[in-house]
Amino acid sequence: MMTFFGYSQDVITKKTGEDIKSKVIDVGLTEVKYKKFENLNGPTYSVLKSDILMIRYENGTKDIFIEEKTKNDTRESTANTNTQSIKNGNSFNILGIWLFNSEDYKNKVIITIEKAENSYLIKESLSILDYKNQRYNSIAIQNLKDSNNNIVLNKYKVSNTDQFLTLENDSILLFTVAGMPPIKFKRIDDSKIQSLYNEIEASNIVTYQTVSDIEGNNYKTVVIGTQTWFAENLKTTKYNDGFPIPNSSNNDEWKKLKVGAYCNFNNEEKYKPFGLLYNWYAVNSKILCPIGWHVPSSSEWQTLKTYVQNSVGCSNHFNPDNPDNYCYNIDKALASNSSWFTAPEGSGYVGDNLYKNNSTGFSALPVGTRQKDGTFLGLTSYCSWWHSDCNFNALDYTEDIYYDRYRVRTYNKNEGHSVRCIKDN
Repeated sequence: MMTFFGYSQDVITKKTGEDIKSKVIDVGLTEVKYKKFENLNGPTYSVLKSDILMIRYENGTKDIFIEEKTKNDTRESTANTNTQSIKNGNSFNILGIWLFNSEDYKNKVIITIEKAENSYLIKESLSILDYKNQRYNSIAIQNLKDSNNNIVLNKYKVSNTDQFLTLENDSILLFTVAGMPPIKFKRIDDSKIQSLYNEIEASNIVTYQTVSDIEGNNYKTVVIGTQTWFAENLKTTKYNDGFPIPNSSNNDEWKKLKVGAYCNFNNEEKYKPFGLLYNWYAVNSKILCPIGWHVPSSSEWQTLKTYVQNSVGCSNHFNPDNPDNYCYNIDKALASNSSWFTAPEGSGYVGDNLYKNNSTGFSALPVGTRQKDGTFLGLTSYCSWWHSDCNFNALDYTEDIYYDRYRVRTYNKNEGHSVRCIKDN
């Protein structure tokens, strides 16, 4: 499919094939300004847009740079119809909304195709929930040309790849990767998507309550076994006594902090709905969660996992590289139905068949983390939450869910992780 991978840094790919690991500062009319990833505090560099093939951003999205014709090129092509002619064929409308595999709509891709200035633009959502929440990746497409430079009606090339779209008729769109059988999309309108979305919502048997923090942020809560949990990540910028928590966006400052602090992923406000990332000092204040709630201990996390495993079982999905035979069904029961990067089909991982996720209503979203040096990684790939009783001499600092594997890592007090709150007994 037309899927996109997440990166821990921006990658500028030049037409020569050179990859520049970077942090993009500005995309202007003629050039792109960036800092080198290995020296983010160093000088700002620039590269001409005409020399760039694509930019893969840290959050998993891409910008594809398609060469525009000059005015002279346009005049020449107008004057010489042999150079730029249209190949005969039926003309159908590619613009609109297309749904992959409507028989299994819950876990399938929706693409919206819009007209751009010099081409067309695909907006790809990995599920109906992502579409309704305007979460998508975008990529350019343009009319395909034959060997004589004729524009072929109803055939489109996806950027500079070996991926193609073909309109079979006005209702069927075929997506083809060179050498592979085509995948069929069916035209769908927004009212039908709304109907399917309502059906999904009606099938949700989890009952939620709500609670507010000191700032007035509202959170869903859910009962799982004998425990009551937040069904969302914490996003308060104040302790429950009203004292503000510092927001640290500077990498040098972040890695030296000895006091509580928070940040949005990538220091961008648009990620706040996913919850904020807090360092250990904020967690250790003991007043981070609303009154009547607290950051869960390692034993409380274990109680949750034991209950979930006893409820959903483990089938045969185990990681052969994991000596503890960790049960992936636990992760799937806790992970949300949207926003996760795709894992191999049939693997049983969180990213495999998203609509088998979240039977508990815990709704874990892959917001990623902030490393001790201040950089960010993991958006769409994993999430992690602090324990209240972290032992920094052992491997039990956080709970992690990955889209495709189980892994235990060591952590640092200056890393930024999500926080879930649990109700006091």
